[in-house]
Amino acid sequence: MKKQSTTRGMAILSIAGIVVKLLSLLYVPLLISIIDTNGFGVYTNTYAVFTWVYAMTNIGMQPAIAKLVAELDESGNPRDALKAFKISRTLLFIVGTVATILLMVFAKPISVATKNPRAVLSLITLAPTIAVTSVLVAYRGYFQGKNIIAPIGVSQVIEQFANVIISLTFAYALMKVSLEAGVAGGTIGTSAGAFISIIYMIYIYNSKKLFKIPKGAQTAERRYSSKYLVKKVIKYGMPITLSAGLQNFGTVIDATNVRTRLSFAGFSADNIDKLAGYLGQYQNLAYVPLVFIVAITTIVLPDISRAVINKNKETIKEKIGFAFKLGFIITIPSAVGLAVLSESIYKLLYFRDTYGFRLMIYGSFIMVLMGVVQLQTTILQSLNKFYIVIYTLLAGLAVKILLNYALIANPDINIYGAIIGGYVGYLITFLLNSIILRKTIRKKIRYFSLFIGPAIASSLMGLVVFFVNKYTLLILGGTSPSRMIYGIATFLSILMGVLVYGYGLILIGIITKAEVQNMSPRLYNKIPNFVKSRMR
Repeated sequence: MKKQSTTRGMAILSIAGIVVKLLSLLYVPLLISIIDTNGFGVYTNTYAVFTWVYAMTNIGMQPAIAKLVAELDESGNPRDALKAFKISRTLLFIVGTVATILLMVFAKPISVATKNPRAVLSLITLAPTIAVTSVLVAYRGYFQGKNIIAPIGVSQVIEQFANVIISLTFAYALMKVSLEAGVAGGTIGTSAGAFISIIYMIYIYNSKKLFKIPKGAQTAERRYSSKYLVKKVIKYGMPITLSAGLQNFGTVIDATNVRTRLSFAGFSADNIDKLAGYLGQYQNLAYVPLVFIVAITTIVLPDISRAVINKNKETIKEKIGFAFKLGFIITIPSAVGLAVLSESIYKLLYFRDTYGFRLMIYGSFIMVLMGVVQLQTTILQSLNKFYIVIYTLLAGLAVKILLNYALIANPDINIYGAIIGGYVGYLITFLLNSIILRKTIRKKIRYFSLFIGPAIASSLMGLVVFFVNKYTLLILGGTSPSRMIYGIATFLSILMGVLVYGYGLILIGIITKAEVQNMSPRLYNKIPNFVKSRMR
């Protein structure tokens, strides 16, 4: 199967990520219409616990496998790359099965500890996902390391599509039993979707002998023992897993801290569930643009790992600069767009209860810091700086916890304390990572120069989006726009925003001809000549 270039591979994963997130955005308001905002508060906190357990067992292993496979491939040893994948698949299945059993057994005490006693049943129904996705992660890690990207994207879409259909069906059916049962029903599709995705990945793996090692491909004389490869997987996997676990542990802290401190501030149980639901709505929307960052990290990690093996310092610096450039190009306009269109988006998705749009106005720019930190973490891991990343994430998380604890208990700040804690926590991690990365590559990364171009284009875009949205609502909807009018206004605003932002990047010189042609020659050919003439 053909390997993809860096930009094309990122484009494939980005498109898949957009489809997955769009399905998720459609899913959440439908789920809320079934289980209500209170039920969604229970659902959100349940997923916070599940995601942390998933991160501690699975998330870190995909990049670890990808890094090891890329290194073995680059050193002329594809046979041991395949062997490493098979060993990892077995280890992950064992660990995932144990984690599934433990999560089911301790579902009740975990729910009590996180101040979410109604989550017991949903934690039990989510638990099998850990074992199922353990195998899925191994396949995706191998494909990623081989730089065969398309099947990863397709598998993500298949997984999410099945998840949405099955979860909504069971949530609707089980809501007739109780709220707890309805919330649990909304999680059943997670395991089912992952299982269907595995079937697809196994089919691709086995079809046409795509991963059979051809004669002459094995150029390295040395072969590694199973013991060595196990140690290598653990060496790479353990720190990356801990890093992923720490990043997701912040969500668990939010889930627990929010409930505990809101209770301290005097809010009732129903209001606590509702505010937790608002935070979940905000996070679900704010994290959408980060699918692009995930796409970048998926491509960059094996690329930099190969450059490290070859001791190619120029390639390493080039890949790092390219990654941060793309990161800012994506996250800055996304943050501006979400802030400007926050009310319209909430009226479109959550027409009945749109209080949460205020969280988006203040919190959308966290994604810029989150995106940069995620890129820094992946780059440092690619450079074999595994454990230092854990300390920087831990420092940011500690500050976030303290601020959440102090601020959320203030009735005037309440849920907004989680937003403030997020900003400060990620800023500290960003500053620490910046120092370490500069010392590692012996080159200062000029974040401001990478930031300023997209920021200028985004400011222009934000003004256009604001007025297009405002006057579309006024002309079509008058003083009381319907949900459909909000949808039309949002769509037109986003379309104009994309056009203005893209043209702004071209005028400033951020996007070049070579980059567009490398990503998609067809796309370049469709660009109007007057635009091409302004491209560098």
